[in-house]
Amino acid sequence: MLQRSFILILSITLLLSGVLKLIDLDNTISIVVGYNIIEESLVSYTIIALSLLELVLSMFLTLNIYQKETKAIIIILFGAFFILNISAVILGGNYFCACFGGFFEIKMNYLTVIRDGFLFLLSIYIWNHNDVLLDYDNMGKATKNITEIIILSLYIIIALYNYINRETSLDHGDYLEPMKVHNLEGNSVVISYDITTLILIFKMSDCNSCLADAFRWNEYKRYNKNIKLVILGYDENIRTVQLFAKQKQLTDVYFDRNARIIDSFRLITPARIIVDEYSKVIHLSKINGDLESHKKFLAELGQLANL
Repeated sequence: MLQRSFILILSITLLLSGVLKLIDLDNTISIVVGYNIIEESLVSYTIIALSLLELVLSMFLTLNIYQKETKAIIIILFGAFFILNISAVILGGNYFCACFGGFFEIKMNYLTVIRDGFLFLLSIYIWNHNDVLLDYDNMGKATKNITEIIILSLYIIIALYNYINRETSLDHGDYLEPMKVHNLEGNSVVISYDITTLILIFKMSDCNSCLADAFRWNEYKRYNKNIKLVILGYDENIRTVQLFAKQKQLTDVYFDRNARIIDSFRLITPARIIVDEYSKVIHLSKINGDLESHKKFLAELGQLANL
């Protein structure tokens, strides 16, 4: 009975982890990009593949399919999460847990280490025990067929989701039209690029770690003689963006009422875009929220301003 309880805990954990990361894919991507261990262009594919793996492992563990292989992969998976948590705590910094997407976003600390350590130990424990929740081999043919259809459907759903949420269509060298937005008083304005312009785009639903350094964004103004700063925020309520700007002491903040700009380019926010005086995109990057990334970009901006 105890062994079955442990299997159930691991199965539910894998199921929730896989589903919630896919539901909240944008925020999960934002958090993982901040780890700086995976090439940014590969992060979305990595998360989708990991989520699919977790869903399949949950189903295989529950149905006792490829029992030894499944348990071995689960041990490796939870072992990797455990090591990642320990490394984050030792290194310090602003690392957040993306295990369940942005729904339960918490900073990696000793509690997350204990949690993942517990799951790792459970995965090792069930390796030497043969208790099962359901026995796939003894299930009826109809039930087996339904199970196989569900597994196949997962592949199709995730493939379609990945296609719909494919990478941003905005790239270096593209030309950006003047943006029709609103200032924080609610008046319609047009942002043009009479000089080189740095545009910071964010959504209020972005992960906390990604917006952690927003109070530093005003530092980019030190180059405002040569580079204009525009901060563009989105939320369903303009009041939320107003409060955020006040809290972070930000000026030059505008409001994208319908997320038109974010959606049209399928941007992963928060993002930085630099547009030159010819309206051409010369820089596009994700804002990670960590201090080192901020300093590095600030230095690059200084070099650009002095050209």
